[in-house]
Amino acid sequence: MKALHAVGLAALAGLALILLFAAARVDAAPTVYVIDVHGPVWPGQATFVEDKLDEAARNGASAVILDVDTFGGLAQSAVDMKDAILSHDHDFITVGYVHNRALSSGSLVTLSCKYIAMAPGATLGSAQPHPAGGGDPDPETLSWARKEFASTAEARGRNPDIATAWVTSPIAIPSLAVKEGDILTLTTTQAQANGYCDMVASGYPDILTFLKLPGAVLVPEHLDFLESAALFIASPWVTIVLLVVGSILVIWEMLTLHSWGFAGAIGGVVVATVFIAHVIAGTAGWIGLILFFAGAILILLEMHVLPTHGLLMVGGIVVASIGLFYALGGDKDNALFPAGTTIVMVGVFLVAFLFYLPKSRIWKVFGQPGKQRASAGYVSSADYRSFLGARGSTLSLLRPSGVAEFDGTRLDVISDGDYIPANTPVEVFHIEGSKVVVRRLDVQHAE
Repeated sequence: MKALHAVGLAALAGLALILLFAAARVDAAPTVYVIDVHGPVWPGQATFVEDKLDEAARNGASAVILDVDTFGGLAQSAVDMKDAILSHDHDFITVGYVHNRALSSGSLVTLSCKYIAMAPGATLGSAQPHPAGGGDPDPETLSWARKEFASTAEARGRNPDIATAWVTSPIAIPSLAVKEGDILTLTTTQAQANGYCDMVASGYPDILTFLKLPGAVLVPEHLDFLESAALFIASPWVTIVLLVVGSILVIWEMLTLHSWGFAGAIGGVVVATVFIAHVIAGTAGWIGLILFFAGAILILLEMHVLPTHGLLMVGGIVVASIGLFYALGGDKDNALFPAGTTIVMVGVFLVAFLFYLPKSRIWKVFGQPGKQRASAGYVSSADYRSFLGARGSTLSLLRPSGVAEFDGTRLDVISDGDYIPANTPVEVFHIEGSKVVVRRLDVQHAE
């Protein structure tokens, strides 16, 4: 009997604990995630938003506020975020909060939310897509963008004509003073009057009141410093500037110095930083990185190991260029501009370095800055005056220094500034201490 009594007490205690935990769960304040969509819309940010939406679903969040403040970015990244937001419709309520502005790709992210909140003085719309390099969009892109915005507006029960007008209005909308072909941007007041703003909110408490969740616990989610820095570096013009500067430093090192020095190290770090940023931002493809470094290796082989009269050099440049395109995303609308601009600018530098600078006054000042005269205390380790006028052939690439052979004698020589390939006839035309200066032996010199 006592045992039965003890079992009964244990059962009652267990039931009490269950009820206590259930009551605590009921009384627990709901959670609302606040996910920042600030700055350029890029793949890394899309991945961040997708991950946080999944986390909010796993943790039973009651709502998610996407705090949008952006001039736009990549259309594909906005579409990825839109799809992720719509896929969580059964998990929680979503609110797109236009803190200052939601333009271009940012307007699609906002439109995909169930509710739209706007701060006083905010703007929404202006979403016509443009190529990364500028210029007008092609008809196919315009058609796709219009349908993407219209279908999203229909899914949220909003007037699709207004969302389409953000891209380019196919019709006139007199109430908004929009003519056919115009691009529409809504103010907070206009958006509220036309069903594109469900609440004017000065802050998160206003949104929580609207959602009937005044006591909810906010869970802020921000990109960390590393991710924000990566997104900044991955923006087109920052990528271009850093790649051009880094590439020029590396090429300068390869063309002018016998061993790897400070300039090459800095250039290598800058180029590597750009690629690491694109990996973090989600735009870099590994196949692109592999091709880029494979091309660089081919160029180094041509210059230092296996001269092939330019074959490896050309092949390396082609492979590195293709790799650069894919390392920056492999998308013709977004990777072609930074990759192409970088290649052109580095090419201009190479042409200037190899053909123009050697003949310029600037090169003469910096390329041969001083003369070591015997009167100043300089003494040559060997007398090469007997080689003056001698003719021979280069054994290595002169960039501008290298090795040449004269009647079976190998000498360290320096060109008169020209870039001279291996196996090229040359003539010694100047001796300055131990410095043997040669020039390409052409028809004029032969005479």
